[in-house]
Amino acid sequence: MPGVPPSKNRLSRRQEQILFFIRESVESRGFPPSIREIGEAVGLSSSSTVHAHLRSLETKGYLKRNPSKPRSIELLDVNGNRPRLVDLPISTVPGSLKLGNGPDEGRPEKTLPLPMELAGSRESFLFTVEKNYSQESIVTGDMVIVNRDAEAARGDMVLTQGPQGVDLRRLASPPEDPTAILGRVVGVIRKLDNA
Repeated sequence: MPGVPPSKNRLSRRQEQILFFIRESVESRGFPPSIREIGEAVGLSSSSTVHAHLRSLETKGYLKRNPSKPRSIELLDVNGNRPRLVDLPISTVPGSLKLGNGPDEGRPEKTLPLPMELAGSRESFLFTVEKNYSQESIVTGDMVIVNRDAEAARGDMVLTQGPQGVDLRRLASPPEDPTAILGRVVGVIRKLDNA
């Protein structure tokens, strides 16, 4: 029948729930859920049953996994391709954070393509860290992925802008000035020096 996907690609209700939960987790937290978290979210107490559903989703081309690594679920599109990329703007100047797609001092703004599942939103951006945050294991030169759409809650890491410039911090309580929060940090990118 035209317009109907082949039966091998059809998902059961439980598989749809699992796929939806994985996508939501990646979009909101920046990384996939654990097997236990998937089971709890969809009402499965057996980890082997969760693994069986994930194998089926992988066979049907909805995701890709590396069984030797925990949380190595990569979502694919309906054709089994890797997810589409989104170009995120990179900001490097503390105190004068420029967001958007316009020119920066006469130069085109730098961007970095990332999978949408990692970026979380087209409204996300990258911020280059210029000091160490040892408690968070974030160091100078790391780029944090900041999602402007995600609502920050107590305990979340956020990027803020105040009189002293731009800073990373954990949200201890609801902010007195919500406009000072530029977004919630959903990931960290680090280039390793192998020299």
